[in-house]
Amino acid sequence: MPRKPDGGKRVEDTYLDGRSYKITGDEITGEGAVLTAFAYTPVGNAGMRTKVTSGASGEDTWRESYMDMAGRTKEIWWQYPGSNSTATIKEKHEYDNDGRPKKIQVENGATPVAVERLFDYTDTGLGVRRSRAGLDYSGDGALAASGSSSTDEITETERRYTYSSGYWWAVVETYGYINQNASRSLLQKVESRMRSKANDHGTYDDLVSVTKTTDASGATETVSNYVKRALNKSYVLTVRSGATNTGVDTYLNERLESHKAATHTGTYYYY
Repeated sequence: MPRKPDGGKRVEDTYLDGRSYKITGDEITGEGAVLTAFAYTPVGNAGMRTKVTSGASGEDTWRESYMDMAGRTKEIWWQYPGSNSTATIKEKHEYDNDGRPKKIQVENGATPVAVERLFDYTDTGLGVRRSRAGLDYSGDGALAASGSSSTDEITETERRYTYSSGYWWAVVETYGYINQNASRSLLQKVESRMRSKANDHGTYDDLVSVTKTTDASGATETVSNYVKRALNKSYVLTVRSGATNTGVDTYLNERLESHKAATHTGTYYYY
């Protein structure tokens, strides 16, 4: 039973299957008042509705969501806070035939209250997968192409594998269209690989994974994960462009033993 800093208590009740039932407590005694209540309603064989109600009596706010049998969110409803509020907002999610997000629309009744968020996907060949997400400011129901006169705000992601320095790397590049008529600009590039040969890295034994991130300015951060099995230790090394030192986090039996930031001296933890 968690105790809050002010001395009150917070009681969390759950169903046998682990789902939340209610949260009770108050500022002083921790007795009685229901702070949050949960309700679940099956929708035939199509999914489940979950409603969460919070707040004092007469000023309740609630949020209800509907998920299909595949675990995808299809609709979300919520109410503005305050006892005089009658506005119910609905967020609708649509998916394509492959189960990927296609469109998100927010409505007050039947009236849109936000620009539609759209998604599209392209297989460009040679193992390159491209996805785009953006706001349809032009209102034409589609995301504009690069260099068009549309005002759509778009983020584009490309995923591929590439062979370099004797290893296969998973590469994820994120681009943005910052204004109309603009070509895409690189926002971030992430390159990662898993495992190297055993016992070829001296001090740290096996290299488990490497992830290199490059931002729009060209600055890089490389995070490498190593293990030393004889000592039950693992290490996370961080190298940042322009940093004086290599950051090192050392874990003993999965608990943080010491920390040295990429530009500072070390901090040690004792158990």
